[in-house]
Amino acid sequence: MTSQPFNLCIPSKTFLIGEYSVLSKSKAIIIAHAPYFQCVPRQNSNWPSHPAVQDYINISREFAFIDPHQGQGGFGASSALIIAIAHHLKPFDVVFAHSLNNKYHPNSSGADVIGQYFGNLSLINTKTHSATPITLAPNWAITILKTPIKVNSHQHLCNLPLYNADHLNTLIENYIENSNDINVAAKIINDYENVLQSHDLRHPSTIDYIKAIQNIPNVLAVKGCGALGADVLLILSHKSHQMQIIGQLPKSLTVVANQQDIAKGIL
Repeated sequence: MTSQPFNLCIPSKTFLIGEYSVLSKSKAIIIAHAPYFQCVPRQNSNWPSHPAVQDYINISREFAFIDPHQGQGGFGASSALIIAIAHHLKPFDVVFAHSLNNKYHPNSSGADVIGQYFGNLSLINTKTHSATPITLAPNWAITILKTPIKVNSHQHLCNLPLYNADHLNTLIENYIENSNDINVAAKIINDYENVLQSHDLRHPSTIDYIKAIQNIPNVLAVKGCGALGADVLLILSHKSHQMQIIGQLPKSLTVVANQQDIAKGIL
């Protein structure tokens, strides 16, 4: 292991679509965005509680892990932590980072690791450890929101019921084929949300938020993101309507990022 100091920036992540289905079908569409997690030289700093931190205690003694979300969850803090440790051990080795994630999070797909590693809005393939960039049309707006809810993703995945992910995977493929048509893309995102609701893979508060947001004029699609869709919500609209929509959101939701915050991978 090298002990040379380094500064590492790791983007946050949000699933556009693909959570749950990626566990069996290997594909997801992930948005990497600001703000960035950081790993910077600093002695005797406090890292989040995590088995990997205990196993690589020397790294946590030499570096500080800075979470811009302050532990609120939903944006890839645990995968960013794994990337930080993996990058210290084997710089720019996404396969190693993915395998290290699988060691500590055996029930997860590791798609978030790959998405954060490569950045941008991308189709992630966990089998090939690859990310294929997807262009977002200039008149599209994506608004990413934090809810007051926090669900432990890894604990949730340990108790995940069996379900057929074929339809979800088909929606991902359809999005790739229609990624330049905002109306088709919106229908796919809404359909993905509806399928997850039909499988009871939604927190009750998520459904309430979605119903409220659907009543706002000019919202084309709204979806919960991540485990039970609880921590994060995503809205698709035309850019010209984005600020009007934000002004009518429930006050308990916080805007974290938008299409201008789509970010590069690790820096």
